[in-house]
Amino acid sequence: MRGVSFDLFFVYGKGLDDLNELLESNVRFVFKIHRRKRGKSGWAVWRHNKHRGDVRLIKQDGTFRGRITDRSEGLLTGAFLSWIVRNAGNLIHGIDIRMR
Repeated sequence: MRGVSFDLFFVYGKGLDDLNELLESNVRFVFKIHRRKRGKSGWAVWRHNKHRGDVRLIKQDGTFRGRITDRSEGLLTGAFLSWIVRNAGNLIHGIDIRMR
């Protein structure tokens, strides 16, 4: 199992709630929200239909970070990054990835 940490840089005025709403807006997306807490210090746990593991997204003090716990030999990490690039380009300005 390989862990990947990342920081999300949202377009001005957008945030984690917008990303979660985008995910919920289309039932054909391969990720689903497993659990979440809304609010100023919110978080969400996403899961993929096929690949095992969790994508944890955390909003705290104006920063957005996350951690991918990938139990599918990198396939979950690739699927998440691909989903962000294809579907959330109007919300995400950049992403900083750290592999451990």
